[in-house]
Amino acid sequence: VRCVAALPDAAGRFVSGGGDNKLVLWEHEGGTFVRKLNTLVGHAHFVRCVAALARSRCVSGSDDKTLILWDLAEGCRLQTLACDEIP
Repeated sequence: VRCVAALPDAAGRFVSGGGDNKLVLWEHEGGTFVRKLNTLVGHAHFVRCVAALARSRCVSGSDDKTLILWDLAEGCRLQTLACDEIP
């Protein structure tokens, strides 16, 4: 695990990213991990950072030089930006 972000609008949920190129959505209760909710695949290299956004979304950055915007409620990728596409 290289990064973790708590979801602001989903109490008890957070997302992690790491060296397996994936994001994982987790649920916890009372400081104890309860379960893994979903695994999101889309990056071709290590996930280095993740930021939680409103409406059960997050954005992740990777060594593959992309940013991916995710819909965590649906478990899908909404948009991928390559490094050369970012203004």
